[in-house]
Amino acid sequence: EMLKKSVMGVFIISLFCSLIGCRGQLRQDVLIMGSIKEYSDRSVILSLSSTLHENSILHVTLKENGSDQIAWEGETKVKEDGYIKYEFKRPKISEQYKLEVLFVPEKQPASVKEIYGESGEYIREDSLGYRSYTYDGKKVDGIVMYGILTTFDKETDGKSQHKSWELVSDFANIESMLE
Repeated sequence: EMLKKSVMGVFIISLFCSLIGCRGQLRQDVLIMGSIKEYSDRSVILSLSSTLHENSILHVTLKENGSDQIAWEGETKVKEDGYIKYEFKRPKISEQYKLEVLFVPEKQPASVKEIYGESGEYIREDSLGYRSYTYDGKKVDGIVMYGILTTFDKETDGKSQHKSWELVSDFANIESMLE
């Protein structure tokens, strides 16, 4: 009888721990969604909404098609409503880029690390775009969302032409959109 109770107790504690992580920390569901507008004057506008806490930092990288070299990198902060509008200029209009929006736990302010963990250990693994990856030689759990910047025939002075794309959690989905 005593044995049954203690086995049950251990089971309940371990179930509780698996649900909330045993530092009493609730795992956070992270969602980053949004769209990209690219213009013929090289400007790009990212409009994102997220469940991330205020002051979370998102990194945005551009990689030339088929390359792992970062051609351009920037960062932006999440506002209190989770919304982000981020505008930047891409390097070249004649080049197609893979765009990545990354939530890198290591690169967050202390107040944000408290919520998501030093290396993302409090992010729910079923969050859209959840990835375990190596960052600066360390294993990190973070979020990566993908987009694309296509080419324009020629650069213009104003935003005369534009195209719009949605962010996706799997880059293969983009390649099929372009076909």
